[in-house]
Amino acid sequence: VTEAILATRLNKTLIDLARAVAAVGVRQYVYVQLINQTPPPMRPYLPYLICGGDVEKAVEMFKSDLMRNLTTRYPPPTIYSIAGAADLVYQDKYALAVVKSSEEMPNVPPQLGVPVSTSFLLKSFTQVVTEDVSKIDRTTAAALFTVLLYVMGTLAAPVLIISAVGLTYLGVMGFFYQIHEIQKIYYLTVYMAAPVIFAIGVDYMLLMVSRYAEERALGRDKTEAVKVVWRYANRAIAASAAVVATSLGSFAISRLPFMQSIGVGYLITTLFIVLTIFLILPTLLYLLGDRVFWPKKTIAAHRGRSRLLEKAVDTALKKPLLVAVAAALVTLLSFLFLISTLRITTNPVVAMPETQYKKALEVATTYFKNVTALSTTYIAMKNPPPPELLHEVEKLPNYVNYTLEKRGDWYIVAVKLSLEDTSDKLLDVYRRLNQLRAYYGPYLIGGAASWKNVIFNEIYVKFWSLQIYVVIAAVVLILAFLLKSFLIPLRLVATVLMSIAWSLAAEVALFQEAMGQPTYWLVPVVLFAFLMAIGTDYDIFIITRIREEIENGLDEKEAIKTAIVTTGPVITGAAIILAAAFSTLMLSQTLLLRQIGFTIALAALLDAFIIRPLVVPALITLAGKYNWLWITGYSIRR
Repeated sequence: VTEAILATRLNKTLIDLARAVAAVGVRQYVYVQLINQTPPPMRPYLPYLICGGDVEKAVEMFKSDLMRNLTTRYPPPTIYSIAGAADLVYQDKYALAVVKSSEEMPNVPPQLGVPVSTSFLLKSFTQVVTEDVSKIDRTTAAALFTVLLYVMGTLAAPVLIISAVGLTYLGVMGFFYQIHEIQKIYYLTVYMAAPVIFAIGVDYMLLMVSRYAEERALGRDKTEAVKVVWRYANRAIAASAAVVATSLGSFAISRLPFMQSIGVGYLITTLFIVLTIFLILPTLLYLLGDRVFWPKKTIAAHRGRSRLLEKAVDTALKKPLLVAVAAALVTLLSFLFLISTLRITTNPVVAMPETQYKKALEVATTYFKNVTALSTTYIAMKNPPPPELLHEVEKLPNYVNYTLEKRGDWYIVAVKLSLEDTSDKLLDVYRRLNQLRAYYGPYLIGGAASWKNVIFNEIYVKFWSLQIYVVIAAVVLILAFLLKSFLIPLRLVATVLMSIAWSLAAEVALFQEAMGQPTYWLVPVVLFAFLMAIGTDYDIFIITRIREEIENGLDEKEAIKTAIVTTGPVITGAAIILAAAFSTLMLSQTLLLRQIGFTIALAALLDAFIIRPLVVPALITLAGKYNWLWITGYSIRR
């Protein structure tokens, strides 16, 4: 009845409202109505406002959802969506930051990264060199002292020799320090000074002390024995020292200052060694006399492995042609292996120790080739560069960008490359620009690529096309006049080249093929110079002794056998000393010195254990009387 009455006076909407309120209650009805009337995006936040009164929570949720919705519809830029920034990141593993600074070596906090800079790289290299030199010096002295104890079987003589050579080394270092402002000394000279001085100095002194012991064992008095040693030094060691100075000093003829520094440094080193040998050691022998053999009570020449040497010499004398052919075959195979396999690098960074700065440089040049502008190569033209040339420039390997400006009468194109100034790839850049000169020239090439080309041609190409022949010619002439023979110097150089070929082939097989490390260009250059200098020592000592024995009445073969068997143990000991001295370079963190140390040490052992007792007597036997052919006829006096 009520509904009917109400229905006659109220509309249907009010009735539905009354029913809803009666069913859910006023509070719930108002809440539902508010929800329905609120725009959909705002509805999720009403419970926090109405039920809890938490305005801050509602505002925070609103901001968060608003940001999420906006970024979903309009994604913000990332380092990968910005073209320039994407080039500075590699697979979330490495990132590159470009920093401009007025300082040569700005302070970069370690947590930010590692700077890619030549200055930092050289600083770390200097630190490693300083640490290595001290370690190598101590190890060299200790190793040589141990070998001398074994070779000489006495205590006083090794102490005397190591002390004299050690003082010579200190004298050389002090002299270098005094002249360093006038004549810059390249780091390699200082680095290798200890092995060179100890190896050559100890070799010479060992030979002289052994000769003194031999003369005393034959019954000569002290004065006469010292005179014989002096004559022996004048004839054999003077010739050897002249060859050493010629070979090691040959670097001084280069036009590059740092190569001149190496040559001058080793000339000074040789001079100090010669002064010690000719002035100090004979004086010490005369003053100390037989006390140099303490604690031995009897004086005897060191015999060492004379029986093994005697068997090797007998084999060479009986089958000289077979030995010579076998040696020639091994040498030929070594040369063929080197020609087909040797991979040379002229990049000094490759030879540097593995520091964090070197690693950073490798990362930058490997993963950021088109971003990292590490070097600049210039093209200078009188006329505006044609567009075709600029298009070709953009195709250069490791190209980053270029700028074009006019300076006076010249148009300068500055080409930025992601290659360090020392990279081998700059040679390819220079060759390509040189080829383009035929189409778009004339123009001049300067900057990093041009400098790399100058260094490569001045050092490596010039050495193998000129300097090596100058050294060989000078050594042959010196030895010819000192030994009074045309043939012996030629044979001597040939056997040294055998040692070089064999040892360099072994170095390439080990470092390049087995370990994947290219051969640094200085290794064959230094190897040739050092082996030409040091490898001739043993041969000169043997030839000098052969001449003495022939002049004393022995026939050719008997003189060869007597000379090698007599001097062989001492030469073997000298070779072990030389190998020990240079093998300490393998303790270095620098690839160059490890390669040089291994190669020269191996060459010394091959020279003493194979070349001298087998190949040399075989070749001398085959040559016969022509060994002594000279301007005045046969120079030997029987």
